[in-house]
Amino acid sequence: MKELAIVVLPPFWATIWAYLLYALVLMLLIRYIVRSYHRRTEIKKEKEIYEAKIDFFTNVAHEIRTPLTLIKGPAENLIEKIDELPEIKEDVLTMDRNTDRLIALVNQILDFRQTETRGFSIDFTRVNITAVMQETWLSFQSMAKRRTCSCPSTILRRTSTPWPTKRRSGKYSATCSATP
Repeated sequence: MKELAIVVLPPFWATIWAYLLYALVLMLLIRYIVRSYHRRTEIKKEKEIYEAKIDFFTNVAHEIRTPLTLIKGPAENLIEKIDELPEIKEDVLTMDRNTDRLIALVNQILDFRQTETRGFSIDFTRVNITAVMQETWLSFQSMAKRRTCSCPSTILRRTSTPWPTKRRSGKYSATCSATP
């Protein structure tokens, strides 16, 4: 009698190679899930840190704004009495301008938070750059006199009207060449 040996091989999905492939896919899937979880928690932590920084700057800005407002009141009182004390006129006007500028800067910090939530838009306004330069020069004029510095008057007399960005706070951001 002759015997015929028939070996029935398992289907591909039940072979050792298939089980190795299943194990590899399972390990890759677990690795992907773990990495995704770590990535999400890292992004969440970064966002929390960013929010904490913004909250800190907002709180500091509020704390700076209060004393500035309290300084502004007496400065306005002194402006009303400039005619009685002409020798302090320049200093009082400088103090008033710089207080206004600081309040505007603090408002910019506070507005930053709002731009995050509502989005950011730029409004273009025609501006006389000479007036901006003269205003800046006035802020430093008393210090310049003490140090015997001067600004060429030709710079302050030129006129130009570029299209810089003027934000609500009064800060300008643009450069141009002035034309006589």
